[in-house]
Amino acid sequence: ARLPHAEVERAWRALSHDHDDFGLHAARVVEGAPRSLVEYAISNAGDVGGALRVFVRFQRLIHDGAAHTIESRDGRDVLRLALRAPLTMPDALWDYLCATAVTRTRRALTEPVDPVEVHLTRSGFRDDTLAAQTFRAPIRYGAPYAEVRWPRGTFTRALERVDATLHQLLVRQLEEALGVSREAEARALLEVSDDLVPRLKRELRVLVLRDQ
Repeated sequence: ARLPHAEVERAWRALSHDHDDFGLHAARVVEGAPRSLVEYAISNAGDVGGALRVFVRFQRLIHDGAAHTIESRDGRDVLRLALRAPLTMPDALWDYLCATAVTRTRRALTEPVDPVEVHLTRSGFRDDTLAAQTFRAPIRYGAPYAEVRWPRGTFTRALERVDATLHQLLVRQLEEALGVSREAEARALLEVSDDLVPRLKRELRVLVLRDQ
C-alpha cells in the first residue's frame, strides 16, 4: 500500500524523536521481514549494479518523490539517495536506506564488500556504536545528500544466488504496475530535454536494463 508523503514523514519523525539511531535499528528489523516484488527483483538482478538500477527505477511504485541515482565517479561506485524538491524526510529515513543498502549488498555477495565511505545528512549520533557496526566504514556527517560509496568495481560484482528467469518475470510484472513499457518510458525521458549528453545517458540506461 502507498501512503501520502506527509504521513510517511510524520511517522518517521515520531518514531525517531527519542531515538536518533532508530533508522539503523529499523534496517536490522527488516532483514527478516517478508520481501516485496521489488525486493525479489532486486535480489535476482545478476549483479550489484543491476540490483541498484531496479531499486532506483521502481521507486515510483513506492514513492513518486524518490530521486535516487547510481553512478561511478571519483574511483567509487556511488548510490545517492534523495527526494525531489521541495519534499523532505527526517535523517532517520536516510540512515535506514543507507544501512539497508549496505547490509543487503554485503549479504548478497559470496565475498562481502564494505563501503569505503558513507555520507549521512545528520549532524551525528549520540552513540555511534551501532553506526560503526553497521557501515564498517568512515562516516561523513552533515552531508548534503545521503550516499553510500563502494570501491570501483562493486557494481559489476555478481550476486550469490540469482534466478534470471524469475528476475525477468518480476520486472515485466513491475513494468505493468508502472503502466509503461521500457520503450515508452525511454521516449518520455528523451522528450524531457534536448541536451545530447543527458539523452544519451538515459537511452543507454534503458538499453542496459533491457539486457539484464
